[in-house]
Amino acid sequence: MAETTISSERALDLTVAFHPDEDGGFWAECLEIPSCVSQGETEEEVAANIKDAIDACLAVIFEDRLRQVMESRDLSEVNLVGISKQERISVPAPHFVKEAVA
Repeated sequence: MAETTISSERALDLTVAFHPDEDGGFWAECLEIPSCVSQGETEEEVAANIKDAIDACLAVIFEDRLRQVMESRDLSEVNLVGISKQERISVPAPHFVKEAVA
């Protein structure tokens, strides 16, 4: 099995397994992300659908992990000497390139 890699372009190379559905069409699963599955009538459709599913799963994983890190960080222990200003800013969360899975 190939290793999962992260390139400098922030694209992931993930393993997707395609399966024929017994009721017709296909279903696919991303082997590195538990419960990340999708389906479609054709292999092309399921390929597009699993890319969307992977993107959604990664967004949830990222958000959950970031929340854990933020909740575990005790800002009361941060040395604020020499800081002229402190404020909270909103930034867009990074996302992965949808073309990462072929």
